[in-house]
Amino acid sequence: MEESMQIGAYQLLSPFEMKNGGNCEWTFANKDGKTYFIKKISDPVYPTASMSEKNRKRKQKICEDFKERSERLFQAIRDASKGNSIAPIDFFVYDGRFYIVTEKVDAAISFEELSQKSEEQKMIIMKVLAYEMGALSAKKIVHSDLKPGNLLIKKTIDGFYTIKIIDFGESFFQDAVPNPDALKGDQVYYSPEFVTAIKKEEGEAITSKSDIFALGIIFHEILCGKRPETGKYHYLCEAVLNDESVQINQNIPKKYHSLLRNMLKKSPKERYSAGKVFRSLQDIEKLG
Repeated sequence: MEESMQIGAYQLLSPFEMKNGGNCEWTFANKDGKTYFIKKISDPVYPTASMSEKNRKRKQKICEDFKERSERLFQAIRDASKGNSIAPIDFFVYDGRFYIVTEKVDAAISFEELSQKSEEQKMIIMKVLAYEMGALSAKKIVHSDLKPGNLLIKKTIDGFYTIKIIDFGESFFQDAVPNPDALKGDQVYYSPEFVTAIKKEEGEAITSKSDIFALGIIFHEILCGKRPETGKYHYLCEAVLNDESVQINQNIPKKYHSLLRNMLKKSPKERYSAGKVFRSLQDIEKLG
């Protein structure tokens, strides 16, 4: 059946498509002359009349719980943000499916281009990220899918660049971590505790410190254009879980090495908080 190009008040600019797996499809849509980013959630979906009464009640409960949890989370993100998180501005049900709408943000430069900018500019970006993540962690929010693809770099009116965190579709409160089968993200940026949770192995709890591990990899990319080497392992989380020491690229100034190592600690209890990351960046900045 051909997909409708009208979803509630939104006129789709192209059909929904799925990229990089995940639990959603996305596209752009117009409403009242403005363009938005819209995501269609694949699961859960409200039950149909053809289902048995038992299954209908079960699916209905799952959907109502998802709706309540998502509304509470999205409001918390809006409340916490210091202006650099693109929180959902609309969340609704249409034809039994959930949709999330955010403002459309166009990136000015890529992450690869950022790695070629001045150290001053890189410092601004890293401080913005640390400060924003601190605001989110204060509300016990775990983004869970931090990666360059979910960070958009914008140019400010004074000619510098700032950064926006997008795609909170996989986020959750750290006191309500999803079941292992429902945990999503990009394995390149998984924290060690995220891996053990997905594998249903004994490990430490997932908290906002999981985002700090991802942020450590991202900072490494900002500073030299590459992720840390992983040796014989595919992903850094695997290397760290196997007690391999983190290899910092030698093109990164020495003054950043301690910060990166503390962001990439195996145990979240030993890993820096977002606040500590921000203060460390301030200290590094003073060194010149």
